[in-house]
Order: sequence, then C-alpha cells, then structure tokens
Amino acid sequence: MLKHALTTLAVAAIAVAAAVVAPAHAEAKVNVYITPGRHVVDGREWKTTCDPYDANITRCRAEIKSGGKFVFNNLAYLAADRKLWFDNTLARPGTFTSGGREWLTSCNDDWTGASACRSFIKSGSKWLFNNIVYFTPGTVDYPKFAFNQSTGKLTATGTPTTRRWAMASMPLYYAPPGGSASGNLAKGEATVITQRTNGPLSEVFHKGAFRWVQTSALLTEGVEPPKEDPVDQGSLNHGSSSGLDQVNANTKKVVRHIWANFPQIKTMYGWRRDVTPDHPAGRAVDVMLPNYKSNKALGREIADYYRANASEFGISYIIFDQKIWSVARNKEGWRAMSNRGGDTANHLDHVHVNTYDA
Repeated sequence: MLKHALTTLAVAAIAVAAAVVAPAHAEAKVNVYITPGRHVVDGREWKTTCDPYDANITRCRAEIKSGGKFVFNNLAYLAADRKLWFDNTLARPGTFTSGGREWLTSCNDDWTGASACRSFIKSGSKWLFNNIVYFTPGTVDYPKFAFNQSTGKLTATGTPTTRRWAMASMPLYYAPPGGSASGNLAKGEATVITQRTNGPLSEVFHKGAFRWVQTSALLTEGVEPPKEDPVDQGSLNHGSSSGLDQVNANTKKVVRHIWANFPQIKTMYGWRRDVTPDHPAGRAVDVMLPNYKSNKALGREIADYYRANASEFGISYIIFDQKIWSVARNKEGWRAMSNRGGDTANHLDHVHVNTYDA
C-alpha cells in the first residue's frame, strides 16, 4: 500500500504551481493528462512527461503553453489498484489542509467517471483543479460523489454494492477504533460505505461527512424504522405546519426524515388547494427556512442532500433559490428559472420537494 508520505510528497511538489492555471477538461481523442509528448487541443499547446513515481505508480506532468512558455497545468497518476490509495488524501473524497492551503478531493463524479479522483486547491474563493488519480476499473466499487465548486461541498450517491441500511440505532464515530462519537445512525436509515474497514468498523459517508460505524449492524437491504420512533406517532404537523398528514407515502418519508435530521426546520407545508397540481395531489412539501435571507446555506444543504438521495425517497424534482433540478433532466444539473415576482414564488424562502406517487 502507498505510504501516507506519498500525499505529503505529492502535495509539496505541486502546491505552488497549482494556482497557475485552472483548466477545463480537455475534450480530445488523446488524453493530454496521461499521454507523453506534445499535443494541440482547441488551439492550445500541451507538453506531457511521464515517469515512474514508485514501484507501482506512474505519474505524468502536463504543461500548457502560456505567454510563449510552458507552465504547470496538473499532475495525473496512471491507473493502479484503488486499494493502493486507500489512505491517501489525493484519493479520498473530502477536504484536507497541506502546506497551509485548503484542498478538496472528489471521486467518481460526472467529470472523472467511475474510476478516478481529482483534487482541487483553494485560491481565494475558487477551487482550482490540481491533479487526478486514475484507478484500474473494477478493483474497488465506490459511491458516486458530486462536487459543488461554488460551495466546496460533496454529496454521495450509493451504488447497489455500497448502499447500506442500519439494522439498529448505532453511534457514528469520528475515527476508528471508536471512542468519540458524532450522533447516531437511526434504525432503518440509509447510508453509503466507502469499502474501507478497520477491525469491526466500516467507513461511511453520511450527511456530508466521513464517519465510522459497526459493520455488523449494516444491512444490504432496507429495514422499517422502529414503531416506537416518536416521529411516526400521531400527526406530522409539528408547530405551525399544515397539510403533512395528507401527502403521499414518499412525501411523508421526506417529511419524517427532515424532522429527524434537520432540527433547524420548524415549519413545513404539504397538501393544500393550489393552481398547480402537486400540492393538491399530495406529492409536494415546502420546507420553510428560518431567517432565509441569511440562511441560504441551510437551504442548499437540504436541496443537495435530497437531490443526491432522490431515488431513496422517490423524489421527482426539487426547486430552491430560483433553480430547479429534476430526475428527468438530471444531466443538466440545477437549471435557472424565470423571475416569478417574489421571494416565496421564486423559492428563496423554502425548498420545494416533489415526489412520485408511491
């Protein structure tokens, strides 16, 4: 396995050069990141050199011509068994700090595909692409991560082999082999595993953070939440909420999950008479944001979470901050909407979650 020092060496070698150029993905028949030689892509000149990095890894350095000279663009590590990289921050989704700079790594996202990780370094308020690590396809199944460059946040979507459910309520540990815990994974709650294990614990990516749980308490099939769970008893209309008992099963699942996992939310609206069809049909819930003008981050967190877990909750589309995302047009991401004339109409003060009929 690669030693952890590999990260330190790689970071030290590229931290200064990272901020020179922030390239887009090179669309060409030749992958300029990993193909030695000189190339011309979209009218720009590239120069790539590849050398052995250690006994198992080859590293390539890509440079792009700017102002009459070649300047650093990125590093690329050629495909190797993913297990060699398990303890390396360049191949683990999340943020880290090195050399006084903030870094972020995203894996298996729409840009990299299913067998790679890319790392960014923060410069001012922007995340600049720095390097990419490729893996031999099929060596380790991994969740699909989505990186939001504007917020620097990661969300994860499980695959059939990485999705798990909790068979009982269990603590979420910050690190193995246990000890300090950060809340609990509730019975019946879904999460995704990264395939990393340490003794009796497995690493999971849960609500935007990496935690560790007891492997023996994770199931490959879902289980029903406990009947004694208080959010399943009586009315769902907490506080000044209304219409939540009349929504469909998928929407109720969203409502219960929000009550259990987003304590900042105090009000939600479900069924009501409306000129649009979804609320009267019980397919929608409006998640109202407290102090919404200064609490946009909470709305984005909620919107991104349920987008990433849409299949689990039977969600068809989500609207927030005058943008819409839908399952039917997933590849387009968040799409801008026209101005409807007010903060509520433009969904600035709430997240609208719409589900399929169960």
